[in-house]
Amino acid sequence: MYRFSSNKAPTIITVNVVNPVNVNTGSCICWVRFFAALPTTNEQAWQIGAGAALRNFSCNVTNGLSFTIARNTTALLANAPLANFANFQYGALLCLAAVWNTGGADADNKVYIGSDARALAEPTVYSNQTKGTGTVGDSSGNKLQIFSFAGTARLWGDVHAMQMWPIYFSQEQLQSKARKYDPSGTAWSYRFLNPTGTTALDDSGNGNHCLVTQVGQAPVSARERAFLLPDLPMMTPVISTRRTLRGV
Repeated sequence: MYRFSSNKAPTIITVNVVNPVNVNTGSCICWVRFFAALPTTNEQAWQIGAGAALRNFSCNVTNGLSFTIARNTTALLANAPLANFANFQYGALLCLAAVWNTGGADADNKVYIGSDARALAEPTVYSNQTKGTGTVGDSSGNKLQIFSFAGTARLWGDVHAMQMWPIYFSQEQLQSKARKYDPSGTAWSYRFLNPTGTTALDDSGNGNHCLVTQVGQAPVSARERAFLLPDLPMMTPVISTRRTLRGV
């Protein structure tokens, strides 16, 4: 897996998009571990484009977990402070997730946090949850940046896996995707399992391979590797507490 740390340069992983997808409706998952307090602003889990073409999934102290798509009147935005997520914890293997639909309702745009031990959950309260208004910018020709940083922002942690689908998933569907790494149907899909080298292959088959720059590398433990292999679960499934009464 790749480790990003406080002494590394801002942009960590970039992708020259070979087969771009203009993600106006979609879902994404990002498996990460944060070892220390997040910076105040300016870091993105992933970002495509800028300005009127921006698609941005970020996690920072100021905006919490946030997903946004630029529109020419008001932006699509779903975000909430980290304190509003029961599952957020420094040092834990976290699953950050978002779903969005520029043509849907405000409440269709959601962010989630889960972990290797707990199911995905929305925040108790959103700061913003809106589809926005106006024309949606076209990001299909823009470069994808993964864990990119602006200005002097720094972060200490590990990135394990990232996936994006041009499909809107329900919470149950998204959680099913989070339990097992499966690149089928993704626009791009990466497992950062290789502790050496500068390329992370795009498992989607679309050829959008990552160029890894200015980033440290860390060995992957057996436990962490288990969550990233395709035949093993990534997230503990929800266990129902309902029982069928049979005369007792």
